[in-house]
Amino acid sequence: MGFTLKTFPVPDGLRDLGTVVEFRELPYGRVRDLLSKKGRLSGNEYLVAETLYIDGEPLGADRMENELPGHYFAHMPEVVQILNKAYGLDRKDPPAAADQASDPAQETERGNV
Repeated sequence: MGFTLKTFPVPDGLRDLGTVVEFRELPYGRVRDLLSKKGRLSGNEYLVAETLYIDGEPLGADRMENELPGHYFAHMPEVVQILNKAYGLDRKDPPAAADQASDPAQETERGNV
C-alpha cells in the first residue's frame, strides 16, 4: 500500500527558475529529518531545497546555497509560509486526539508512492 504525494504551485517570483517549477510533497519522515537538520541552512531552508523542483530535479541544498541567485531570497518568507501550510506546520495548537485518528474511509488522496 502506498500514498499519493501532492504537488503545490510556487509563488510567481520563482516561476522563472525553469520551465516546470513546483513544490513536491515529501514523506513524513523526510520532512522531520530536514526540519531537524543542522548545518549552514535552517531547517526550513533544507525543506525548501528538497521540496522545490525545477524541471524535474530538486533544487538541493548545495545548489540553493551556492548557485541560486540572491534576489530569490526575497521570496523565502512566502515560500516557507506555503510549505508550512502544506505540511500543517502553521497550526498554533496541537491537533486534538480525534484529529490525529485516521479514518481510512475518508481518505481520498491514497495512491502509490
